[in-house]
Amino acid sequence: MLFRSEEYLTRRAEPPVMVLVAEAWSRLGEYEKAEKAVAGANTISGLWMRGKLLARRGQREQSDALFEEVSARGGVNAQLGVQDQLAVADALTELARYQDANAQFQRIEKAFPENATVKARWGALMAAKNNPSTAGQLFSEALALNPNHPEAQVGMAAQIAD
Repeated sequence: MLFRSEEYLTRRAEPPVMVLVAEAWSRLGEYEKAEKAVAGANTISGLWMRGKLLARRGQREQSDALFEEVSARGGVNAQLGVQDQLAVADALTELARYQDANAQFQRIEKAFPENATVKARWGALMAAKNNPSTAGQLFSEALALNPNHPEAQVGMAAQIAD
């Protein structure tokens, strides 16, 4: 099914769509297909996804360069959509700039208070930085908005297991 969907989606090759296609392929372990999907994507989200795929291959220098570019291009630009703002926060996390990432998540949450993905990803940062109470609260808020949100479900399950 994903194969036919990908064919349909890639006909127009809009960068935001291709980032989502790449993310889907990546989650399925189809990294070469993910890389192909975002090979020419120079949007903030596209650069972030390319950086994630390079980091997975162990090409840290190249991935960090892309994450730095995402951070520089995204900065505090409140005009960005939620996907690009999340890419900035995730890039800052990948660069181990955790305070900056947390501040970015605060700005995103203020702009998009009803977005479950924002809360789930922020919760993942809090969990990674050993702040389980805040992480659990963010995962709970995400699940209240969308009980079937996969990142929030996995995050909450990990919190309960710990």
